[in-house]
Amino acid sequence: VRKQEMKKAAQIQGFKNIELIDFNMRESLDTVEQPWMPVPYDQFSEIFKMDSLQIYILIAIQEFNPSVIFTLDDVIGAYGHPEHVIVSQVVNKVCSVYRDSLDSVKKIYQSVLPHSQAEKIMGKMDVYHEGKRIYGCVGMPSPNAQINVSSFARTKKRVFLAHASQRGALKRFIPYYHLYPGWVYFGIFNKEYFRVINVDAM
Repeated sequence: VRKQEMKKAAQIQGFKNIELIDFNMRESLDTVEQPWMPVPYDQFSEIFKMDSLQIYILIAIQEFNPSVIFTLDDVIGAYGHPEHVIVSQVVNKVCSVYRDSLDSVKKIYQSVLPHSQAEKIMGKMDVYHEGKRIYGCVGMPSPNAQINVSSFARTKKRVFLAHASQRGALKRFIPYYHLYPGWVYFGIFNKEYFRVINVDAM
């Protein structure tokens, strides 16, 4: 279901191609009841297949030669999900270690929110508070760039609607988006925020 939704979202956005990778990052899921809950950084290598993930990311970058890579942040992974953190950290590591051979990659855009907005949206979520505690942070890194997306408002709404199986989760992070026309909702909430990392400076 998720694959079909992703393909539909890609079609709406006019992507030329999309490659989905089936990869379970955890060594075992048998005893994990809440896989979205934070895990300390120093346990990542024990719990997750870090080396395999690094190879997958390196191969993908070599194949597509992107100049920009989009991830979530590498500190708390938006709200505390360890797999979000790991993917972002491994992307950073690959781009730093292989910087000379991956010279196409210039910037990493980490999707973040201003602190006040993050607190309003996620302030009552247990996973978010646990993430801040486990990762010793106040939340996501601060943005250093913002983009006005109001001209893409209708498309953005269509993309969110394409992820029908995720509507419950999306409503927690994008409150009431499903109740209003895209041009209204994303005409008001018309900014996307990023922490932009220059790969040459890593």
